Amino acid sequence: MEPKLRHGTFAVFRRSSRVRRGDIVLVRHPEFGWIVKEVGAIAKNGRVALNGMSRMSTGASRHSSVSRDEVFGKIIGRIPLLRRR
Repeated sequence: MEPKLRHGTFAVFRRSSRVRRGDIVLVRHPEFGWIVKEVGAIAKNGRVALNGMSRMSTGASRHSSVSRDEVFGKIIGRIPLLRRR
């Protein structure tokens, strides 16, 4: 999910059905389970298009779009992982 979320970052999500383009969301995907993606667009029929946030992400053609009911919430905070020296 880098560069938007660095590996090991603890993310805090708030349950919300109000999402907009660019929000980072937690989704209960019917095929992939719990995933974190960026909202690419919201269609008039209520479907939410998801974008990956890294070059290693599953392509949009694989996860396509989900219904708003499958969007759990959006990110409200992040705590970076503290690394030991």
